[in-house]
Amino acid sequence: MSYDNVIINNERIRDFKEKNIKQINTRVKPESLPGKIIDKSSLNATVKEYVKYKDQSYIMLVHTVHNVYFDKINLNTDLDEVVSTLELKYVEQIRFFSEFSELFIWKQDNSIYFRFREDEEDNSTKKDSEGYLSRDYYEEFHIMWGTQLKEGNTLLEEERGIKLEIPYTLKEDAPPPLRFVVRNYIDYDKKDGFLEFFDARLVKIIKRDGSDISNS
Repeated sequence: MSYDNVIINNERIRDFKEKNIKQINTRVKPESLPGKIIDKSSLNATVKEYVKYKDQSYIMLVHTVHNVYFDKINLNTDLDEVVSTLELKYVEQIRFFSEFSELFIWKQDNSIYFRFREDEEDNSTKKDSEGYLSRDYYEEFHIMWGTQLKEGNTLLEEERGIKLEIPYTLKEDAPPPLRFVVRNYIDYDKKDGFLEFFDARLVKIIKRDGSDISNS
């Protein structure tokens, strides 16, 4: 790579950082990544260990070989019942996500793994012993499938044969599309300064006007 290209790329990165990149204290578990789930019992234990409420609700997004579906998880949710509905042999990935954390479970080469990431709520300085590190991040907005809303909680896209029930009921004045807020965690290549992505998670779902779907 030429020196001129490095200068141009570094200038683009600086411009991008000034406009988009923020900092947050974040930590990841388990320490030896990724964690492994061997059966339904360990899946149940993993969900119970990491899906902590802190006066907030989680959204569960499940991808199986057959379909995609959501559920809402809160203080009144029986996690044993939730896990009992999950068939490991059909699961491709599961995300339990909220504004402050995400438990991500995925299948790879017939094994099931997990990663839990938690962002500090007030972004104050925490002790190293708690595992938090200051990291750069930026957020993207990914449009969800579904151009029509039926009965307040079903997204339809008839041309593609898509029907997706969402875990909240929307009012008629809040039409699709909905958007995922995706938080990308980044580092920088020590040699040329390029951005490097090392993790990403779902944060929330927002309506067209930018408000949180959980406020519906």
